[in-house]
Amino acid sequence: MTLPVYPLVRHHDHTATIPVVQAAYDGIEAERVVVSGDSAGGALALAIAQDLRTAGRPQPERLVLYSPWLEVLLEDPVSVLLDETDPMLGIAGLREAGLVYAEGGDPRDPRISPIHPDLSGLPPITLFIGTRDVLLPDCRRFRSRAREAGTELDYREYPGMFHNWLMQAIPEGVEAMNHVERLLRRRPVSARSAPGRGSSPTPG
Repeated sequence: MTLPVYPLVRHHDHTATIPVVQAAYDGIEAERVVVSGDSAGGALALAIAQDLRTAGRPQPERLVLYSPWLEVLLEDPVSVLLDETDPMLGIAGLREAGLVYAEGGDPRDPRISPIHPDLSGLPPITLFIGTRDVLLPDCRRFRSRAREAGTELDYREYPGMFHNWLMQAIPEGVEAMNHVERLLRRRPVSARSAPGRGSSPTPG
């Protein structure tokens, strides 16, 4: 298992963070590679897969995204409504951090807000999100765009759950992590060199 310790805002922006994560990925030597991340780490995992696609390089076997932060500006008005229901995140702080992270670039740049580009040619993706999470609207938008692009998506939306509930010792967190364990125990149909393509997404 590789856990990159990447530079964080306020002291660093995307120009420092993304290369560190990319270098960590490039240093992995394993038969099977699954890339996962929570919150901002989920966005970084997706950005890495998009960079690999652009470079024509092999994709990982799967992406596993936990409450991913896919749009740094959080422009969907529903996110504002959810601000009162999520005990873990505040939308004002997120937007401020997002602007710092995007400093020197366009906040809608696909490497900064990876919901924006074409989502075809990516590996299979498992995404977990709760209905009290301020990031929910962008994850739902990602679900629609991924399905339109033909990307295999295992979308898991948990009623009543907040940001990153999977990290908590609660039944819903255990259930979600058990699902991840089952995914990792499966032998992939194709090798790492084949990017994910248009299987029917899991309803959700």
